[in-house]
Amino acid sequence: MGEEVKRGYRSSLRKAQAQETRRAVVDAAARLFIEKGYGATTIDAVADAAGVSRKTVFTSVGGKIDLLTLAVDWAVAGDDADVPLSGRDEILRALAAEDPAEILRGCVRVMAGVNERVGELFRTLEVAAGIDSEAQALLTTVRAQRLADARTVARRLRAVGMLPGRRAYDEAVDLIFLATDPHPYDVLVRQRGWSAARYARWLADSLIEQLGATRAVCPTGLRALKVRCIRSGWRTMQSERFRTLAESEGPYASVYFDDSHDTEDAAAQRDLKWRAVRDELESQNAQRELIEVLENAILDASPAVGRSGRGLVAAADGVLLNEHLIRPIETPVVRVSSLPYLVPVVEHGALHSTYVIVAVDHAGADVEVHRDRKVESATVDGGGHPIHKADSAETPGYGDPQRRTMEAGRKNLRAVAERLATLVDELSPEVIFVVGEVQSRADLMPTLEDRVTERVVELEVGARNSGFSDEDLHHAVDQEFLRRRLAAIEHAAEQFSQAIGQGSGLATQGLGGVCAALRAGAVETLIIGDIGDATVVAGEDLMTVAPNENVLSELGSAPSQTLRADEALPVVAIRTGAALIRTDERITPDDGIAAVLRYALP
Repeated sequence: MGEEVKRGYRSSLRKAQAQETRRAVVDAAARLFIEKGYGATTIDAVADAAGVSRKTVFTSVGGKIDLLTLAVDWAVAGDDADVPLSGRDEILRALAAEDPAEILRGCVRVMAGVNERVGELFRTLEVAAGIDSEAQALLTTVRAQRLADARTVARRLRAVGMLPGRRAYDEAVDLIFLATDPHPYDVLVRQRGWSAARYARWLADSLIEQLGATRAVCPTGLRALKVRCIRSGWRTMQSERFRTLAESEGPYASVYFDDSHDTEDAAAQRDLKWRAVRDELESQNAQRELIEVLENAILDASPAVGRSGRGLVAAADGVLLNEHLIRPIETPVVRVSSLPYLVPVVEHGALHSTYVIVAVDHAGADVEVHRDRKVESATVDGGGHPIHKADSAETPGYGDPQRRTMEAGRKNLRAVAERLATLVDELSPEVIFVVGEVQSRADLMPTLEDRVTERVVELEVGARNSGFSDEDLHHAVDQEFLRRRLAAIEHAAEQFSQAIGQGSGLATQGLGGVCAALRAGAVETLIIGDIGDATVVAGEDLMTVAPNENVLSELGSAPSQTLRADEALPVVAIRTGAALIRTDERITPDDGIAAVLRYALP
């Protein structure tokens, strides 16, 4: 075992060194591209500037177009982490806002930062595109991604009640696409001397005026969004998700670790990670039955797709929680305790219970229903054929082939719409993700019932027939749920701050206040911050939870349990029907714990 650990250590060290070399090579190439231009930059020059051999340039990155591609990608994202701009916290936070003006201001701030980083490289790319076909293809890809990002912002504006109708949506996409172009930034900031902050203010104000984001937004749309984000049963914060677990019998083993499957030796790495987890379980005197249950669940599970985390909670009679986490857990967490530890899954757990993925084109759709960690698949069409227009005129007397083709496509899409309406009525999925090329999605939307449309999120990850990456699809789904998580956090933070500021009694913070509210069953939303190693006490009944022995004695109960607060308080909240959220830097409550209340305590 010792030798295996050493090999794992050396493997990690080599990986870090390789990443450092790759970073140095790309940084050197970016500087040379800007200084000398793409055509004049040679691989030998990049190698000399990076202090490596010519062979190392090729093995660590690739040829010139690969160097330019990575240089542009890293400049757009801001670093070399394998997370696209659309998955970064700053853009997700901007899109989570409910005020259209704030959405636009937040997105403009992000794009101003992108343009500041990428401007000189973008000029290099444009010049290179005029003389090199690979550079031209890269420029086309960059512009396509900007267009996809513009559509993402426009869809968010539509979700909060703006952009009624297709024309308003299309115009918004065009204006946002223009606003993210690097050229205006170059003219006003680099040539005319504006500050980046002034540029961002001007651009945001212009977009807000052009799109009418200062006008009142339909309040029904905002209320509906809040209801979906805050009260719907699928989201992580809803305590129903954990109710069965919280009412089971301990002791429990709670395990959270990096379950990524993105390297050639991923299977071997999983075995090593399990051995480390098992060693930690044994050091905490976990029962043999607990260890065996977890071993079977971890080693027998299907591999994750790409980078991923895993969370499991088990008792002697089986695994009670086994979930994919939307982000890897950098430092494994292993606990053996009388209560389950749920904070990591509240923070990083996938936010869905039942949802639908629809890959659509004019021939029909492939429909996947995701429910209870199981997938049911079906293909839907309305028997409408042909769906492709004939290449030449057909035999006279049989009607217009183009008209028949269009009607066949409409018939198939109507069948898809009927199927989705049935699924909504039978299963009430929280989200319906629609995948497909733009025209197919645009033609499907008008055929959907309102109760279906309000659940639809369009994903631009590929077309039905040409295919798309499962990893890209899973990432897009996770990002949408993450955006909704941030919206829920934003709403809870607003409720808490407003209640505290007004002194309404509808919020509390600190161990004392939160314990009192939990005992009274008054907590609507438990807001979990950095609780640290704080403890609470309780009598025989966990519902008597108190911050210390003195308070418990005043309640007429003797302390019989000393518990970690980050385990006990979420479990009590679940038992009283409260929702759970993991807060970020928006609020820093006393003792790392707060609550929004259903009613003010006397």
